[in-house]
Amino acid sequence: MAEAYRIQGKYGRAIQEWQKALELAPQDRRLKKGLARALWLNRNYEKARPLLEELIKLEPESAGLNYQLGDTSLHLETAQQAIHYLETAVKNAPEDMTAHASLGRAYVRVDRFEDAIPHLKAALSLDESSLYYQLAQAYQKAGQATLAQQTMQKFEEISRTLREKRPKLLEDDLITPPLDP
Repeated sequence: MAEAYRIQGKYGRAIQEWQKALELAPQDRRLKKGLARALWLNRNYEKARPLLEELIKLEPESAGLNYQLGDTSLHLETAQQAIHYLETAVKNAPEDMTAHASLGRAYVRVDRFEDAIPHLKAALSLDESSLYYQLAQAYQKAGQATLAQQTMQKFEEISRTLREKRPKLLEDDLITPPLDP
């Protein structure tokens, strides 16, 4: 049931199910991974971190575990620690754009702007407007003013498009009474 709840986005319920299963088999690595992932997805980073640290010792090259622990560290404001795990994740799964995005963000937080740029650029396919903003900031801090300006313009275009779509999206979700025939 835990995995079904996770797939449905019911992370709190998934956590409860993983915890129940772990009571029956406390050393089961698969169950620990499931619980760690559910905690991470539920943004319960404080509880996810020790489990992820334990699992990393058993699977130090796991791209998924390194990404989750790195992203957890980034959310807990320990960017320097996050970099090690995120670099491992990117090395072992170079196609994972979310790992590139998190690594780029971590580099920005520790003022390693030149290092951040290729990872933020790689992750632009995720189409998150915030990545354009962060890339523009990295370009600016790295002394690449022209690229910073171009990237900031792209950020503003995307933001404007999102703002224009928002009222339409809200209209689509309105619940209205049925029309009389």
